[in-house]
Order: sequence, then structure tokens, then C-alpha cells
Amino acid sequence: ILATIVLGKSFGIKTLYITLMTPLFMKIIPSIHTTAILKEINPVLELIVAGAAGGILVGSAIGIALNHDCATGGTDVIALLIQQVLKFMKLSVILFLLDGSVVITSGIITNSIYISIFSFLSLMVIIKTISFVTAKKLTAIKEK
Repeated sequence: ILATIVLGKSFGIKTLYITLMTPLFMKIIPSIHTTAILKEINPVLELIVAGAAGGILVGSAIGIALNHDCATGGTDVIALLIQQVLKFMKLSVILFLLDGSVVITSGIITNSIYISIFSFLSLMVIIKTISFVTAKKLTAIKEK
């Protein structure tokens, strides 16, 4: 609600739509175990590939949403609100700080170094992918 007030009605409606549609599509799209064969070779290799592939997919989705002036309903909404106050900070840095704190906390709670390492790997890929996907829009805005 706060994001709709601060960032606009159009932003709020599009973000609500994405937030409601994401779980629906996650149920419709079947889970395909593309990395299962890697588990037989080396379980760590499977985690690395899964983290990287997941990072690319999630980062692309968030980047596309941001390019269309909306968010996915996660920490990207909070990051956009923070950016309204701290205009000097890049969105990717804010997202990294927010999501990085979640990664660190999950590692502490689960007491698992593997979860922390592979979550951090995935987070780095997500942030780089968001930066890549949104770079064209940022360049176009600067040229205007």
C-alpha cells in the first residue's frame, strides 16, 4: 500500500498483478529436474548449476518487472522505497544489502555453511542479472 502511494497507482496495480500471478504460474509450470544428472557426478556441482540457473531466471524476472515500472512484491519493493529516500544509492546495491542480510540470517538460523554459500552465489547472479537487464533502460533514460 505504501509503495502504491509513494510510487504511483500504476506501479501498485502492476505489482499486485505480478504478486498474484507468480504463485499461480509456479503451480502450473511443472518442476523439471534438469540438474538431477549432475547430482550423480557431484552433488556440489548440482548446487552450483542450480544456484546459477535459478539466479539468472529470478534476476531476469525482477529486471523485466523493474523495466516495466513495477516490482515482484519481494525485497525489490522495499529497495525501490529506500531508493526514493536514498537517491544516491543504486537499486542493485540496496537489493544486495537487503537480500544479503536474508542470506546471512538464513545461514545463522540453519547453521549451514552450504546454504549460505550457495544462497550467496545465487544472490550474486541475481544482482548481476538485474543490473544487466535494467542497464538498457537506464541508458535510454540517461540519453533522453
